[in-house]
Amino acid sequence: MSVRLLIVEDDAALRQMLTWELSDLGYQVVATGSCREAQDLAAAHSFDLALLDYQLPDGDGFVLLQALHRQHPQLPAVLCSALGCPEPVARAQQAGALQFVPKPASVALLHQLFLKALGCELI
Repeated sequence: MSVRLLIVEDDAALRQMLTWELSDLGYQVVATGSCREAQDLAAAHSFDLALLDYQLPDGDGFVLLQALHRQHPQLPAVLCSALGCPEPVARAQQAGALQFVPKPASVALLHQLFLKALGCELI
């Protein structure tokens, strides 16, 4: 599989773990911890998928998703957060996210969501 995945997660340890585990599943992962760097990466590269944290030090995952969709309108993205309230779920749908996933999200669940977004059969 040669799928380019952008991960935007400000928790460095979680970002590294996701990078390792999703790379092991065959994704070509590019990871960052900020909205600004994510926008710069998206301007310079194309991605097949995105995994975005809701709360980032320099912005909000929903605003970031909207910015990414301006550059790449069809970019499938999953938003995730440790917040337990229903408001982010509704905002994720309005922003065009595939799904809002509460943290901690399992890599198996993320992989299934990504496969579905890519039109692959679930394994």
